[in-house]
Amino acid sequence: MHKTIFFTLTLLFLYFSTGVYVLSQKLPYYIFPKVNLKQINTNEVQQFSFYDASKNELLVREYGYSTAQCIVFFPGQHAGVNSYERNMFSDFVRNNFKVFSISYPGQDGAKGEVTTIASLTALITQAMLAISLQCEPASIVVYGRSLGGTIAAVSMSKLINKINVSGLILESVSPSLSVSIKNNLHDNWYLQALSLLPIAYLVPNDYKLNALLNSLNNIPVVIFQGDMDVKTPLHQLITPLNDSKNVNLIVIQSGGHSDTYIKAKNDIISVAHSMLKN
Repeated sequence: MHKTIFFTLTLLFLYFSTGVYVLSQKLPYYIFPKVNLKQINTNEVQQFSFYDASKNELLVREYGYSTAQCIVFFPGQHAGVNSYERNMFSDFVRNNFKVFSISYPGQDGAKGEVTTIASLTALITQAMLAISLQCEPASIVVYGRSLGGTIAAVSMSKLINKINVSGLILESVSPSLSVSIKNNLHDNWYLQALSLLPIAYLVPNDYKLNALLNSLNNIPVVIFQGDMDVKTPLHQLITPLNDSKNVNLIVIQSGGHSDTYIKAKNDIISVAHSMLKN
């Protein structure tokens, strides 16, 4: 009996202490998993790369030829450039946009791995400055989906006085990094108990969306959120956005986490057009 209790308590200690260690010390390895291309051949016009001191690569793929309408796309946790080429980029290009698609280190053909959020945003800053040179003034809209929405908002908060962005589109986004992690843990039965941990206090930075958007001054922000999204539920987002004056929330009926961007595609393109006109 005593041995069984001791063994159980030891397993629980190891389980929760491992969770604490990963969330506090190795978070990027959890939120940016390795993702291989589903199809080796991609359809970009060209690609260019940026590297940190450890040779981790941020890869940018470019689609279309317009310099008057540019979209910079930040994907979610599981990347998937092949799917976005089919389901979204082609529509942007047909509407005379040039698309710059970001691939994080270790994903969709980019070498290395994400070691820290700070090193990732430093690479993104380099990429955004280079992209701004390929587009006309005030012709850039940034679009981030899911975790990419948080990364886009963090990156834009660091670029306020460096480049001119006409608008920020977010889709299927979480109100904070800790809420996103907690939802993700709930999705896996063997990790559900870790959601009991004080995640907001364990992660190095919680990146609260409301604070990030308020730092963007007068840049218009439009958020598309599905009412059937169980990974980033709509109800979690509404209250934190109450104080954000530059934010417009658009609810997509029957939109889930994986298909809101498809159901809202025409509206997203229309909003991007409007941001550039204004």
